[in-house]
Amino acid sequence: PSAHADTATSGQGADITFQAVSFSYPTSPDLMVLNELSLHLPAGKRVALTGESGSGKSTTVQLLLRFYDPTGGVITADGVDIRTMDVATWRRNIGLVSQEPTLFAGTVEENIVVGAPDATHEQVVEACVAANALGFIEQFPEKFQTPMGNAGMQVSGGQKQRIAIARALIRKPRL
Repeated sequence: PSAHADTATSGQGADITFQAVSFSYPTSPDLMVLNELSLHLPAGKRVALTGESGSGKSTTVQLLLRFYDPTGGVITADGVDIRTMDVATWRRNIGLVSQEPTLFAGTVEENIVVGAPDATHEQVVEACVAANALGFIEQFPEKFQTPMGNAGMQVSGGQKQRIAIARALIRKPRL
């Protein structure tokens, strides 16, 4: 995969570095998915991984989330090997939105607070502003109380994605 970092900074995060990371899945040890990937993801930058299907984008994210560990090389956060960190604590610091996020049959607000059950309405609004979702939510007939329908079928794919981004951001993840 290739990475692109834009100039937007958030003032938080950690420097993530992939140093000569190699990986093959346990079920196919002879098929190298990543071969000495070296990549620096600067703290506070938005980064997009791009590449053809099968180029290792999803694998790179799975390694970052510690679903797997590299077969070679090291991944560090602020210079610390992530394999030395508690997995649950590490994952709590990461906000990830998949390409096809899942929404539930509840309201817009209920879908967002899944990420932080104790969040106030003001925090929900703040997360929606950050996710660029507030404008279309305010156009819904019942605003934040609008039902999403089964699996979020009442909204477009882009709206679903922004609601899922708000759900990730409300947790204020470090990454």
